Amino acid sequence: MSVDDNTVAWLQLALCLAGAALLAWGQVLARLGRADAMRRLRDGLLAVLGVLGAAAYFNFGDLHHPRFIHNWDTFHYYMGSKYFPELGYERLYLCTIVVEAERGFTSTRTIRDLRNNEQVRTYSVRNDPEACKAHFTPERWTSFRRDMAFFHGRESERRWSRILNDHGYNATPVWNALGQTLANTGPATAQQVTALNLLDPVFLLAMVVMIAWAFGWRVAAVAALFFGTDIAGRYLWTGGSFLRHDWLFWLVGSICLLKKDRPFLAGGFIAYATLLRLFPGLAILGPMLALIAIYRRDRRLDRGLLRYFAGGIAATVVLVGASVAVSGPESWRDFARNTEKHLGTALTNNMGLPALLAYRPDTTVAQLTETSRLDPIKAWRAAHAEGLREARPVFIALCIAFAVLLYLAVVKAGAEPWIAASLGIGMLAVGVELTCYYYCFFVGLVLAMYQRPGVGILILLMNAGWLLMERYSHWGDEKFVAMSALAVAVYALILLRFAWPIGFRKAATTSPSPASPVPDSTR
Repeated sequence: MSVDDNTVAWLQLALCLAGAALLAWGQVLARLGRADAMRRLRDGLLAVLGVLGAAAYFNFGDLHHPRFIHNWDTFHYYMGSKYFPELGYERLYLCTIVVEAERGFTSTRTIRDLRNNEQVRTYSVRNDPEACKAHFTPERWTSFRRDMAFFHGRESERRWSRILNDHGYNATPVWNALGQTLANTGPATAQQVTALNLLDPVFLLAMVVMIAWAFGWRVAAVAALFFGTDIAGRYLWTGGSFLRHDWLFWLVGSICLLKKDRPFLAGGFIAYATLLRLFPGLAILGPMLALIAIYRRDRRLDRGLLRYFAGGIAATVVLVGASVAVSGPESWRDFARNTEKHLGTALTNNMGLPALLAYRPDTTVAQLTETSRLDPIKAWRAAHAEGLREARPVFIALCIAFAVLLYLAVVKAGAEPWIAASLGIGMLAVGVELTCYYYCFFVGLVLAMYQRPGVGILILLMNAGWLLMERYSHWGDEKFVAMSALAVAVYALILLRFAWPIGFRKAATTSPSPASPVPDSTR
């Protein structure tokens, strides 16, 4: 069955609103003292919504209309990791052009020079093939040519040109250690690439299972509903790709392990998530503040949290050591240089408080695009960078304010480590600019509904707002700035609900009933 993107978006909106209404219905019944009223009906509806939400992520089976493999994204992560010893972070597109020249494709096109992220004409790099081939043995060059033909052959020439204007391969050395090992298990074929890309759905399924194990099936259903209807991270962006959601499994899994009182392993999980994508490390602020809160309250360092940080340190030593063994110590130096370059290149689909503060109504992409230039939005990138510089004092002040609010929320929640870890994830919307598809991290915040059920309602309504904003403007910067504003506002409301729970009962300290997302006293 073929389902167009517009139809999927409207179905996702309906699912989000239905989920929020269902959770709100349960809240109303609980306040009326009828928490068990129509429980079987409500549970059945929630289960159906969770399954439909998960199906919505996969475009109800239509995938990439209808291909499973995301060729664009997989090209970067498969080829970038498999040939990392030869390509590094800067030669993927250069060597692609050399292969094209050897295959007789000599038309001039524009590509991105990954040394500086500037766009250049291909004739400026085609004249020196040895700048690429000198890094390959003859056998590896033959293999590279064969694998390149696989990915090139799956695209139209117009789309292939667009692929070579993306921003290259930017994975961490820790991600590369596994990616390189897996990609080198054989030549690029539809069978091999499909098998590798199926690892992502396995990670996502494992994440939902872990949530159900730690928080009950109801929270898992809401998490699946949010993830599957998240327009910022829809299948279009990274679905059917090579290990693009592994970090989310480790991030969410760390909260689940804290909930089940396995802090050392939880620390290892959050360390792995951080070493895969860097930005998950910002979520560690929550447990750090919990450690401070417990010390101030009890005049002792919490042993569980100390084991959590010890697990993180141990995992970091092992994983960094493994990455050095695979790619050498210089890989981290090269990664740092590449990351600095990448962070200096503004993207129209970035989200977060920095993107919101840098926005100026008179310097939008719509106003500054110059189609005659090699990089049509270069002027917008410069204006965005200037906006960030101007907003820096306000940004710092707001980061401090959110950190204080997070601390108050953690204190009011009893400095429970798993709650602190869940709430800390929201700092990713505050402290850093991320491309839109990483906003699936809100799955980790959904877990906080175990203690405050209203959190699930807020996040589903936020997602419904995102779905409507998708139609706000076809210009990415305006759309994603609006979505950023809503994300930051919802995170603030969640923290306020924990920090000042006026009118709400404190969370029960007894264990909830089986498969229940929240104690009956708060449902």
